[in-house]
Amino acid sequence: MTAKAGDVLRTRAADPSEPGIRGVLLRNLPDAAPADRIAWLYGTNPCGKALVWVAEREGSLEPVATSAAHRRAFRIDGREALALNLSDFAIDVPYRTLGPALGLLRATLAAVAEHGFAMSYDVPSESMLALYRRLGYVELGRMERHVRPLSLAPALARRIGAAAKVLAPPLDLLLRARDAFASTPAGVRVEPLEGAFGAEFDVLEAREASRHRVRGARSAAYLDWRYRRHTMWKHGVLCARRGGDLLGFIVWREAGEVFGIAELVDGGDTGVARALVKALASLGRQRGATALSAETLAGSPSSDRFRDLGFVKRGDGPGPVVYVPPGSPVGPDLLDARHWWFLGGDRDI
Repeated sequence: MTAKAGDVLRTRAADPSEPGIRGVLLRNLPDAAPADRIAWLYGTNPCGKALVWVAEREGSLEPVATSAAHRRAFRIDGREALALNLSDFAIDVPYRTLGPALGLLRATLAAVAEHGFAMSYDVPSESMLALYRRLGYVELGRMERHVRPLSLAPALARRIGAAAKVLAPPLDLLLRARDAFASTPAGVRVEPLEGAFGAEFDVLEAREASRHRVRGARSAAYLDWRYRRHTMWKHGVLCARRGGDLLGFIVWREAGEVFGIAELVDGGDTGVARALVKALASLGRQRGATALSAETLAGSPSSDRFRDLGFVKRGDGPGPVVYVPPGSPVGPDLLDARHWWFLGGDRDI
């Protein structure tokens, strides 16, 4: 598509089912364009359908840019509120100037106020940060990648080559011993979740509601939609129980030789968290994984938790940016990373 001199773009709200939306994604974000992903993400979210905007040339019905916002239930000081999680921001190459981008982002700002959302947030690329800052978004902090090695063979091979075949096995035995001797709270058993997320997850969510000042709600319906019904990634779930009570759970997906942790809910009990990580490490080794990893918001309780669990920081990237409507009574709390429980599962769609 070629931009023409004098082209005037208008931004409008769009129905998520409009075919032109997928056309923009196919041209610019092909990984986001599978039809089953769009149907799942835009139309079946238990919090409600996606809000979508397009930019198009006046007199044309063919969009040249699109963006989306997905409803997400949050707990803010224990009370439930709706937020918007932004995604699928795509603009055709000839129109990648400041004007169309700002027009789409301003539409999301207007939606926050008009529809009564508590905030909107995104974890953008480095190149998008400047746009968000220009419109009043605040970056909470960086997203840190934390790693817990299950085998030192890959790292040693990169550093010392063939000698790693001799040095790695005894060191890996030490890692296995570390995990094997980690204590598990009395009466706690960890086992895979079979089938759907059931009512026990709603019971656990009610207990978790006030444990952090700002956290995404994790109802059974949301978890089932977000992880079991995901169209692109297959997730696994381990649950910690004592008797008939669900104490916590961990959600992960395999990415090569790494098990990436998307969720950790442990009721504030470090022993439960250690039991879940121990079980995941054992499962990972059985499947040939060489490490566990987790993304957490720097300066947040989630980052502290993974350090306590023996994970080590191995880099960082852009973190969540947040827009709070002017005059919001909870604005200062929403703009402080120390109040957030935020993991990779809160950012990825």
